[in-house]
Amino acid sequence: MSDIIITVPAGTPADEISRIHAIFPDAGFVAPTAAATAPPSVDDAFAAAVVAARSFPADLANAFAAAGGLTLLAYMAIAVVAGAVAEGVFRLMSPKRSAAAGSDVARLRDRAPRALRFLVRRLIALAIFTVVAVIVGRLLPFSDEGRVLGRAVIMAIIFARIIRLFVAVCVAPTAPERRLMGFTDAEAHVVQRAVLPLAIAVAAIGTLRGFVEMAVGTDPSGSLARLVLAVILSIATISFFVAIRRPLGSLIGRSLANNGEASPSWGTRLARRTVTLYIVLVVLDMTVKSLGALGLLGAAAASGAGSTVFLLVLAPLIVAALRIWVGELEEHEKTPAVLAGFALAEGAVIVGIASLLFTAWGIQPFGNSDAEGLAAIVPHIMEAAVIIVVGVAVWRAVLGILGEAHGKKDGDEAAEHGEMGGAGDRMDTILPILRGAALVLIVLVTAFTALTSLGVNVAPLIASAGVLGLAIGFGAQTLVTDIISGLFYLYEDALRVGEYIETDAGGGAVERISLRSATLRHPRGAVITVPFSKMGTIKNASRDWAVMKFTFRVPADTDVEMVRKLVKKVGEEMAQDPELKDKIIGPLKSQGAVSITGRSYEIGCKFTAVPGQQFAIRRYAFAMLQRALKEKGVPLAGQDVDFSQLAQAVHPAP
Repeated sequence: MSDIIITVPAGTPADEISRIHAIFPDAGFVAPTAAATAPPSVDDAFAAAVVAARSFPADLANAFAAAGGLTLLAYMAIAVVAGAVAEGVFRLMSPKRSAAAGSDVARLRDRAPRALRFLVRRLIALAIFTVVAVIVGRLLPFSDEGRVLGRAVIMAIIFARIIRLFVAVCVAPTAPERRLMGFTDAEAHVVQRAVLPLAIAVAAIGTLRGFVEMAVGTDPSGSLARLVLAVILSIATISFFVAIRRPLGSLIGRSLANNGEASPSWGTRLARRTVTLYIVLVVLDMTVKSLGALGLLGAAAASGAGSTVFLLVLAPLIVAALRIWVGELEEHEKTPAVLAGFALAEGAVIVGIASLLFTAWGIQPFGNSDAEGLAAIVPHIMEAAVIIVVGVAVWRAVLGILGEAHGKKDGDEAAEHGEMGGAGDRMDTILPILRGAALVLIVLVTAFTALTSLGVNVAPLIASAGVLGLAIGFGAQTLVTDIISGLFYLYEDALRVGEYIETDAGGGAVERISLRSATLRHPRGAVITVPFSKMGTIKNASRDWAVMKFTFRVPADTDVEMVRKLVKKVGEEMAQDPELKDKIIGPLKSQGAVSITGRSYEIGCKFTAVPGQQFAIRRYAFAMLQRALKEKGVPLAGQDVDFSQLAQAVHPAP
């Protein structure tokens, strides 16, 4: 092997290499490596495109003349008009469907079938237009170059019409009964008007690209023209997003509000930034396509950028629509299966969009174990994403099964009148703890499974967690005691949310129960947090029933039997009262004269009521007894005061 190696520039003609070889017969020849060949800069590529573009007008004129000139345009117009006429005839013959009077436009189950029928009819009409235009084009005497241009024009028109059709199905400004997305009528008209200039720009630029391809193909002389067309299309797209910024922001803001996952202010800020994000994506797409037009990027990169913008614009709209649809469902329709299904649908949209993005950039999202670099990591990332989606769906289903808390009892009246809490619901007490435990379990299982799919060895993590838990158990014995005591209290159903209890550490209505403690609200408003280990004996005043006893005094000359019957009659009237009958378990009764104090009888009364309602019922009883005694002429006796001893002390006897 020769010791002389000559590196020749790329593209060196073979005859020059032969002459060099004749001079150095023992030398070896190699081509330059990729590192040795420096890529051209953007300025150099743009300057080269400007220089090459000088011949583009002549090339375009020659190609246009060779393809038929004005005759070519006439042939294309005939084909397009023929397709449009055929489509118009189909639309005239198609039956017109109108919404029934009073039809429900607020439910997905009513809107979706109508939107699907509309979409199918429009797709059939578009297919008829395409077939007729292609058939007529084949019958006309197009040249080979003319047929290439004709196909480009037809595809540009079809693509522009698909954009309009997609928007028409989603917003339906004149037909809210088939509107898929949650726009208002005014917002839908704004979006519909904004998409028309974009569709015209797409059709026009697609047609002009067809002229460029017909004239120069992939020759560098058309690079500047491709760059200009990419910039114009990006400007049209940015104008579209600017025009729909308010409707789109309102739509995303409503979707966040319906889902209940963000405060209105946060949702509003996110919605306002959505259009900005779309504009940034369009600018990035324009940059990538411009670099591709200058020959600095491959065709795959340029096409991948366009797909990226489309998919990233489409994904949030689909997710927002799904969340609004969930908000439109009735409460009884939000079953665990439905909630899990919508969660799976959202996750499938996100994972599917991500898969399409990777595919657009030439990376297989699932499979290809022989790949290297990013292509080898992506399948594991997608597998982990699928696991996370399933975990979120399971969490939504668990939330649906466990249900939401029924809300706190209204404590204002209790605090005002010093009333005890009513009987609590055991599910209100247990559900928050169950939800917390289920969330921890689902998060741990999902996280460990996702890490395993990424190739992470989770065995050391599990062992470390076990050691950490053991250390916490020894170091926080009081905490463990609180948790164990609380579990036994809950198992024995000793207290529930909303009940009034008295413990060794204080009393009040139970507002919240955690794993370690219970939060009590004192009748005077103070909040008491009692660890379970400090509760001791629990006195529950809100279970099953509550007996209320009270007394009143009447003069000693009053007929006690008459008073007893009067109290019984008042109790019967209270039991028939619509506001009280559901709260009274045992009617008001008189216990007769329970004591004699001075010159008056003390009459005892009692009734049995629903826990927490006894004080309100007692107020009614006081008012009705006062009125009944007054009607019978029986006064209420006051406290007897004996001044005889006081008088003797002031004026002693002589």
